Amino acid sequence: MAISKRAGFACVAGACVALTGTAFGQGGDDPFTATEISALPFAASGSTEGLTDQFDVVCPFTGSTSPDAWYSYTPDADQTLVVDLCESGYDTKVYVLDADFGDIACNDDGCSDSNGNPFRSIVETPTLTAGETYFIVVDGWGGDFGDYNIAVEGQDPPEPCELECDGTDEGEACDDTGGIDINGGCNSTPEPLFSNVSCGETVCGVAWADAGTRDTDWFDLPAQDEDTQVTYSITTEFDGVGFYLGSNPDCGSVAVVELVETGICETGTISVVVPAGENSWWFVGANGFEGFPCDVSAPAGNDYIASWECTTDIPPAPCPDLGDINGDGSVDFDDLLTILNNFGPCP
Repeated sequence: MAISKRAGFACVAGACVALTGTAFGQGGDDPFTATEISALPFAASGSTEGLTDQFDVVCPFTGSTSPDAWYSYTPDADQTLVVDLCESGYDTKVYVLDADFGDIACNDDGCSDSNGNPFRSIVETPTLTAGETYFIVVDGWGGDFGDYNIAVEGQDPPEPCELECDGTDEGEACDDTGGIDINGGCNSTPEPLFSNVSCGETVCGVAWADAGTRDTDWFDLPAQDEDTQVTYSITTEFDGVGFYLGSNPDCGSVAVVELVETGICETGTISVVVPAGENSWWFVGANGFEGFPCDVSAPAGNDYIASWECTTDIPPAPCPDLGDINGDGSVDFDDLLTILNNFGPCP
């Protein structure tokens, strides 16, 4: 995002704001002297040269000894922020902290400047709460420091994803510090644990992913008397993934046979034929190991819906494309006539 300055004003995307403080809105040296951002959009320039190193956040690198500049902001209404350091003069790093200095959002190398110089920073926050004070910190990678340009814009928070489910309660509470595991499948110890489900059933559950680990929910669909086409659907309030783990599986050789990925408030399906007399395993969880702790901020949530629809009325497998020329479901004399009627060189 380009920033222009004129006579004590800065303009971002056509909106201009007055710049106050030394060096057109220079950040403070620590949280106690943080420069207050009183209105958005906000744009300023400053320098971290001569400041002290107060803080560091892993995203993904740690060990920074760079000096940092501090800003504070208290939103009047719930909102998200975009904090942009792209037009800065050194290898920057930026993060947003809550009043207790817990990290809300962080970025190291999210953008380049207008001249193509890389290793600049830009970050979008989750929803910030009205009336709460937050700190925006301009930092650097390693020991780098220098001149920076900062632009902060506010956005209305996205509508939350709120699923309504009328089905069987999975039975687990969302607990990212360790809770009762009833269906961790092959990840459970000392023995595998599954939730048993049946054809036509819908399960209402929760899942989370945080700090390099995640909740994994495994389901066992019992064997049917006939070959059965099973359509497995998941709808998630988070970035989710569903697996079909095969028929007659065991933990020693279990593998992903089919998968489907979902975004926030999206539905995905898997449809497979399970042979008669064989049970099958199914999985739902977050698609990754970070970003969706319990009580995750909107628009995401922790709920999911999983369902299994079954039929023994299985359509025949399609004929090979090279044989069924007229697409009527069989390779026969009509296909041969099609070839003969078009015999000869192509136009």
